Amino acid sequence: MFRVALCHSLLPHDKDTINEAIKAELIYAGTAEPRDEKMIRSLKLAFLQLASFLPDDEVVPDFDVDEALDSEDVCHNYYKYLDGSEKGQ
Repeated sequence: MFRVALCHSLLPHDKDTINEAIKAELIYAGTAEPRDEKMIRSLKLAFLQLASFLPDDEVVPDFDVDEALDSEDVCHNYYKYLDGSEKGQ
């Protein structure tokens, strides 16, 4: 199974703040009249998608560019990079 993860640094605010905002909107949307099922589904999806944002160092493993450039076997370094990342699993 291929998992997609995004860096925390791509978020406009910290993950906890966004999480709390989604929860607050879910509470409001769940009690508002008339009930907006489309909005509720969208907020639930946003809540689930927020989980795909991970700390930057977990998404992009360390990669020594100089080592790759100096190597005769560029593919070997690339595969070593993939092996250390979530993308290679």
